[in-house]
Amino acid sequence: MSTFDVKLKQLLLTYKRTDSVLDSNKDTAIKRQLEALKALTNEVETSRRGVEALKIEQKVNEDEVATRNSQVETELEKADDDVKRLEKWQDDCKLEKERNAFEEKLKYELKLHETKLKLESEHQANGASYETQRNSREILQDATFELHKWSSNVPQLAVDEVYQVSELSDEQSYAKTQLILKPKESQVLGLKWDKQSDTLKISFPSEESGPEWLSDPANWPDNPVTKSSPESAAETKISRDLVYIAKSTETTTDELDKLLERNTLRRTLRVSAWINRFIHNCRAKEKRSGPLDTEEIETAKFWWIKLVQLRDTVEQHYKETSAQLGLETDDRGII
Repeated sequence: MSTFDVKLKQLLLTYKRTDSVLDSNKDTAIKRQLEALKALTNEVETSRRGVEALKIEQKVNEDEVATRNSQVETELEKADDDVKRLEKWQDDCKLEKERNAFEEKLKYELKLHETKLKLESEHQANGASYETQRNSREILQDATFELHKWSSNVPQLAVDEVYQVSELSDEQSYAKTQLILKPKESQVLGLKWDKQSDTLKISFPSEESGPEWLSDPANWPDNPVTKSSPESAAETKISRDLVYIAKSTETTTDELDKLLERNTLRRTLRVSAWINRFIHNCRAKEKRSGPLDTEEIETAKFWWIKLVQLRDTVEQHYKETSAQLGLETDDRGII
């Protein structure tokens, strides 16, 4: 058997395996089958031309040569058809992968967009929450009722602006553990506040939950009874004298006193702050504008405190009282 016949036989065996390879749906096997068909097709074509040249040289009948070439061409066309089928499978597989990748990318971008919208919504809600807290703190601070901690059972207002801690969090802090508070519970004026149900609770210690000495009255601590001493008697006398002085001292009133009588403390402090700002703007080059800030309110409050204390310093009893109580002024000039 000539080399040409061997190559042609290999080509026939190879393209007969194409259907089974395609059915396997394995990318590596299909790629290998495609490469084998292309290689054998080229080798058969090369061998055919060599045989054809040899027969022409031997002056073989042209019809016989043409018939043989036609048979070989038929086999080559079958191999070419299988090559096209294999290439089409690869193209379809590539398109499928690209389509899947596009769908995954689209899902990811959609999820990313939804997450972005959610974060923006939460940011706006938190911004409104912080603004509400800030306004509430400023209003209460103007009335000298400063909040040290924020607590709310409204989810949008549950995050403390100062400490950035959610009061509705399930995390149990050490302080809550010591106060025997459950998660999502706080204390309001010493009472347990369940935020979810918005109820106040009073818990009395029992023999099971309380300390051991609680169940036995014999182990209860003694109730101390205080007795009078020379030191306590002296302190009592000073207290009585101060009360008497406060009641008996007559003070003159002016327009500022009338302002305080006609208005609440908060309004009086704000009016005083506006007066101070007017005086400042008349004297200073840098003018103040906008709503009153906390510093201006505090300055007005300290001014009133100094005014009242200054009036008392001119009284006859001040030196004696100051010596007895050890009164001193701080760096702000307030006793």
